[in-house]
Order: sequence, then C-alpha cells, then structure tokens
Amino acid sequence: MQAAHLPPEIWLHIFRWATSPLTSGSFALTYEPFQIGSEDVLKATLQVRYAIVRVCWLWRALAMDLLYEDVRVRHGMQALVSALRGDEYLAEGNGRWVRRLELPYAHTNTATSDSSVTALNILKHCPSLEVLTRPFPSESADNMRFEFSAGHVVLTSLKRLEWWHHNGATRSGGINSLYDVLKNAPNLQYLAVGGSVLPRFISVAPLCLTALSTLRLRKMNHLFIRQLCRWDLPSLEHVIVDVPETWNRALEGFWETFGDRLRTVELGQSVAFCVSDQVTLVLQGCPRLKELNYYVFFTSPVRSTFVHSSISCVRLHAHPNLILLHDGWDF
Repeated sequence: MQAAHLPPEIWLHIFRWATSPLTSGSFALTYEPFQIGSEDVLKATLQVRYAIVRVCWLWRALAMDLLYEDVRVRHGMQALVSALRGDEYLAEGNGRWVRRLELPYAHTNTATSDSSVTALNILKHCPSLEVLTRPFPSESADNMRFEFSAGHVVLTSLKRLEWWHHNGATRSGGINSLYDVLKNAPNLQYLAVGGSVLPRFISVAPLCLTALSTLRLRKMNHLFIRQLCRWDLPSLEHVIVDVPETWNRALEGFWETFGDRLRTVELGQSVAFCVSDQVTLVLQGCPRLKELNYYVFFTSPVRSTFVHSSISCVRLHAHPNLILLHDGWDF
C-alpha cells in the first residue's frame, strides 16, 4: 500500500510512536521505576510534532491533538487562550487535547491585581488536564513580583503535579501556593515536590490527599520534609527520593511517619547517597517494603546486617557515575 493511501488510523499510530515513547515518563500517573524526565527529550518531541502538522492539511488535522497534548506556556499567552478556547472558526477549542501543562512562575506573577488572570484562563480551558508542572524558576527574582493575591482553579482532572517551591510566589496564594493547589486537586495520584521552604511559609493547616499513591522528593530542605510529615496520605505506597536531606535527619522522620505503609522506595541518581548508608535507613524504617530500587554506582554499600522480612524485589540501575570513572574505577 502506498503511503498516500494509508488509512488515518495507521498515520495516528505512526505519529504516536514517533513522538511519545521517550516522553511517556512525563505523563505517567503511577509509579514506574527509574523514570527521569529530560528537558532535551521534551523539546525534541515538540519539534517533531511541529514538523508533522506543517506537512499537509491531512497531517495537521490528524496530529493537532498530539501538538496540544503537551503545552509549555511562554510568550503569547492571549493567543494561547484563544487557541484553547476556540472561536467562531474553531467550534471546539484545542484545550480539550491538553494533558500536560508547564506553567512557569513568571507567568503567574501578581505585580498587579489581575496579572494572573490570563494564566488562570489557560487552566480553565484545559478540562482534561492530567499533569501540571511548576518548574524551578529560571528567571531572576528581581524580574518577578508577587504583590497581590493570585486566584485559583479547581483542577478536578489533575492526576500528577510537579512543583518547585518559590517562597516569593507562595505568599500570593492561589495557583502559586502548593497548599492551595493541592486543596483544589482532589484526584491527585502523583506528586513531585522540591525546593527550600523558609520558616514563615510553613503551613500548619491540615491536608489530606486521599488518592495520592506516589510521592517524589526532589532536592528539599528539612523544613519542607517536616511539613510533608504533617499531611495525611492514606493511599501512599511509592516514594522516590532524588536527593537525600542528610544534615537534619529529616528523612529519618519521614520514614518514621510513612514507612509502615510504603511498598516501594527508589533512591535517585545523586552522589549524596554515597555519603552514608541510606539503604539501611530505608529498610529499617519501612517494615512492609516489597521493592527497593537504586542506582548501584550512586549509593553507599549496605554496612549493616539488618534482615528485612518482607522485601521481595531489588532493582539495580547501572548508570555510570562519572566521579568514579574519573577516579579510575573499572566497571
């Protein structure tokens, strides 16, 4: 069969396989071992999707859902709102295709009382949004002002939230506050958090995330970890620790709080795990653990003879540690 005569269903499969396999981890709603998001992969995938919709009108019609599946808010926010909402020429807006949205803090600043309205409109026109990312601010703090209260949106469809804490933004509340967003995301299953919380921004209000099953701890200070320990997470089973907080023993408190319910723990690709025996702390703090996953060349060897009675699976990832390579280790 000639390519020009292929049915649309075949083209859709081709487009999906050409753009999706490498980015599947960024859309995962449940735990998958050793998933590390790559900014370069996301950018390359977006470029491929741009190229596909520019080939011809047929491919554009077939691939528009792929193009809008992963939206990254940059400049031209009003034009994006129009594209998501639709108009007299586009009966249904493209917002229905959006599954993942990356929303930088620079676009939710509150220098004026209505500065965040456009960003909130973007969220309102994404009824099927499953993944929301608030990335680590790349802009200088001097370029972002948070003087007024930010609004919020109920995110019923949201299943995964990736959040880097920003102290300046947090004080404006709403879409800039982790606590406010979590309160308005009742079906959240996957949460990745990172950042350093200042004492005055610690929230003592109760928070219950009934559906949360996977928690990823990125680089965090001890105050942030201790704040998490106050939350009620009845469905939590899987925890990924990207970088250990070793100075104030906050992780030990985390295992004491949640360890009894955990089934899977993954230790990340960080040389900080070489400093001390974190594996033993995990095994001692998680008596019902079934699966332990870690990067063997980034993790200190176990130095104890502790016997764990319930663990049944250990996954070892052999990603090379360049520090060890430079020191002459032979893998």
